[in-house]
Amino acid sequence: MNNTKVHIITGNADTGKTTTAWLLYLFLKEYGIVEYFRVFHDGEYNILPESETPEEEIKSYTDDYGIMRALDFCAIIVVADVRIAIFSAGDNIDAIQAAFKWVAGINAHAFIGCCRSSWNSYARTELNKYESQYTMHFYRVYWNPELVTWEKIRVNRIQLITGIIENILIPNTAAHENIKRNIRLDYLEHSLSDLVSYMNSIKEQISYELPTTNDAESLKFELQEQRVLSQLEILKALMKELRPHIKYSMV
Repeated sequence: MNNTKVHIITGNADTGKTTTAWLLYLFLKEYGIVEYFRVFHDGEYNILPESETPEEEIKSYTDDYGIMRALDFCAIIVVADVRIAIFSAGDNIDAIQAAFKWVAGINAHAFIGCCRSSWNSYARTELNKYESQYTMHFYRVYWNPELVTWEKIRVNRIQLITGIIENILIPNTAAHENIKRNIRLDYLEHSLSDLVSYMNSIKEQISYELPTTNDAESLKFELQEQRVLSQLEILKALMKELRPHIKYSMV
């Protein structure tokens, strides 16, 4: 059994697996040192000895249909003494074989990869061959027509991303705990930003008159409105209670 812990992002085609891997890379890069980085510009998975300059943003290309897609890449990032490898390609047999051949020779504590979710796919069939050699964790992502920008994908996947990172940084050391606390704050920040944006969109809507309804529908609407307002009051009280804890974490 190989000691490298494997974390695989699975999903159908065009569900944002590669983009999620990029977001994980960019997130981890903020807390660690990039030891190796390479973008597969040519669509091949040749990992040369020399590292490229680590990217600061997602590298992409435009396909024949005018759709912007993230390029596949691989990277090694050291975070609080944990050596993490990322290999975003995983839609075919060649990608799976290249990923695990690379991982076998780099002595990583954790590996983050991608693969098609369908059990009938050639990539998933190939991945099955490695399951007996590694401890594997799987994370499923799904297609969502609203995820049309990197930012929307980041907001949608922030919980998944932070969850994977927390699973990797298991050792209970001060450095790991500090990073995990910062990750939780980042998740909270982006979740609240999403909520604020949604509430601002409600505020900016033109006022309207409710259509005439029967008594049962009116009661249902009033009860729902009360639940929403009640939740907002709970959120307000909770944020007041959390303020000193958040301030302590930031310090």
